[in-house]
Amino acid sequence: MTDPLAERLRTDAMNPLRRRFVGRDEVVDLIALAAVAGEHLFLYGPPGTAKSLLVRSFAAKVRCRYFEYLLTRFSEPSEIFGPIDLVKLREGSVTTVVTGMLPEAEFAFLDELFNANSAILNNLLTVLNERTYRRGVESHRLPLITAFAASNHLPEDDALQALFDRFLLRCSVQALPRELLPGLLAAGWAIEREGTSPDPQDGLTAEDLRELNRRVRDVNLEPVLEGYATAVSKVRDLGVSLTDRRAVKVLKLVAASAVARGDYRRAAYLLGVLLRELRGAANVLTTGGRYRDAALLFRDRLQDPLAAAAAFESAGEFDEAVRLYEKAGADVQAGDLLRRIGDESRAGERYRTAAAKLSGRHENLQAGELIAQKLGDLTDARTYYRLGWKSNRADAVPCARRLVDDYLLLGNTAAFDELFEEAAIRLRPPAHADAGRFFNHVLHNAAGLLPEDRVAALRDDVRRLFAEHVRTRGAGTIDPLFGGSPKVWPAGVRRDAAFAAKQGKPQATQANPKPLVAGTVRAVVYAKGGGVVFIATADEVVLWNLNLDTTTTVAHARNCKFVALATDRLGDTLYTLSDQSTQLRLTAFALRGLTPPIRTVASVDVDYESLESVYLQPRTFDDPAVSYLVLAVDGVRKRYHSHVLLAGSGSGFSDDVGSPHWIGEECGLLWDWSDGLLAGYRRLDRKGGQISSRVPRSLRPKP
Repeated sequence: MTDPLAERLRTDAMNPLRRRFVGRDEVVDLIALAAVAGEHLFLYGPPGTAKSLLVRSFAAKVRCRYFEYLLTRFSEPSEIFGPIDLVKLREGSVTTVVTGMLPEAEFAFLDELFNANSAILNNLLTVLNERTYRRGVESHRLPLITAFAASNHLPEDDALQALFDRFLLRCSVQALPRELLPGLLAAGWAIEREGTSPDPQDGLTAEDLRELNRRVRDVNLEPVLEGYATAVSKVRDLGVSLTDRRAVKVLKLVAASAVARGDYRRAAYLLGVLLRELRGAANVLTTGGRYRDAALLFRDRLQDPLAAAAAFESAGEFDEAVRLYEKAGADVQAGDLLRRIGDESRAGERYRTAAAKLSGRHENLQAGELIAQKLGDLTDARTYYRLGWKSNRADAVPCARRLVDDYLLLGNTAAFDELFEEAAIRLRPPAHADAGRFFNHVLHNAAGLLPEDRVAALRDDVRRLFAEHVRTRGAGTIDPLFGGSPKVWPAGVRRDAAFAAKQGKPQATQANPKPLVAGTVRAVVYAKGGGVVFIATADEVVLWNLNLDTTTTVAHARNCKFVALATDRLGDTLYTLSDQSTQLRLTAFALRGLTPPIRTVASVDVDYESLESVYLQPRTFDDPAVSYLVLAVDGVRKRYHSHVLLAGSGSGFSDDVGSPHWIGEECGLLWDWSDGLLAGYRRLDRKGGQISSRVPRSLRPKP
């Protein structure tokens, strides 16, 4: 919904000036932005570029008290701030006559600012910073909304730099390019003929601008903070001086942009054009409901078809959204959109295409569930489950469990018996964890669907299979086999199995060790929740499934060498850190889900000086509201959010210690092992900011 006051600012002041001053839209926008934000604007450019006329024309569109003055080296303070009242001076008091002078102005324009002498400069510093004018014991609180200044040269000495710093907004106004000259000449001649516009009688007022300024404080800046922090870091990395004070002040401009336009387009302009943070700009546009503008930015500038498709969908441009989803290979999202708009036939095609792609990458469990959930086609779903069971990969046992449920519900005992016999052969030792999950599932679901004598026979067969595991592998197999299914195995059976394990001697198995990788191991990480280990050499990363005892290559180095690994608790996402000779590259790979199972999700390049100072936290912090990992490079720690690798400020830990060597979470505390100091931290919140604080005591080993 458009704000009426912001709409009046645009229609009464900004739009007329854009039409009148050809090629000066940016200057008009910044003048309005300064007025709404209550900040000061400096215009730099040669004479004859309409700097003064632009400010004067804007002030004429607003019912306000306006002061303008051309400064020279010989200008005196009384010419700007007002002369001394001679009558009162004879009475013994020093009083300034401020009528019609700058202390009474709501808009002030000082032309050729840097010609001012030191007496004027000293007073201007207080006026611009504190909105106060002092002369002796006399003090005036100024109604000044904003001050504009112009000059055809920049300050060179330190005395002028302090004054220049008070102007948060600065704009270069140069001569227009050749192609705009015809429009310039026509507009200029119109101004010469018609003269300046009369002051409005019922237009925008200074009080309206103050009301807009008050609304600036109510703008929610949460959507832009992350992107803005990244932009500030990039600006500083380029060697551009940007103080903390100015960085905070620019946030006020972002908020004022949203207020001035009645939407989020100007906030996006600041992030995208002025700060070159295009993704932050697109996110701001999305938050403000400017979906099509965001979609164009995602598609044309950021080359992000998925984000662009989602934005086009929100904008109601469904054909383009479907096209981009299909281009990105996001068949499920394309199918969902087609179903929402009523094209069920094309939606089914997209779902089946997605399932075929998943099966081609040996993710048959996800393929079958996709077909079952989206299309309700259990026949095709069984086909994918059978392929998954035959593949002997990580999802083999879950696929077999789906087949068990299907066969039992259909009453297909022949297929059920065949599957049971196959499992009895394939799930012999050492696959005790998978045997426990599969056969206990069979017994639990068969009860009530098969005759009691058939269930009893199945239980005897399973007991013999489990006994073989216990004899072969010992007491460590009892809990995976018997402990998790109290409804299937009574307590007495579990006690008998434990007793048998103590009495018997497990058969020693001698297997020839097989190499997991070829080459020198550079890094190893273990995802306990998923039962997988990632092993990196310089050239490749291998996934070792502990339950199935299988290995799969999941990443290859291309013109680089792997140096570190990280993962989440379940092993769903793998993070690799590779040495690209001149930079480090942190890459996130997705390994599961309805999207392609082994694919690059995001990557980010990081500068470094020495590999000895590099440390990647081996496991992410995973909470409902925040998931991130920490990378330490050259003594500086950086935090990257989730699998998108969005850089955040700080690492969540104190920076008074050096580079971390190990970070983990145990006993309700976060632990940071750094330069010989073991420090524990308590959680403060789970919102992704400073999430921890040092506990009162930390441990440092004795030398």
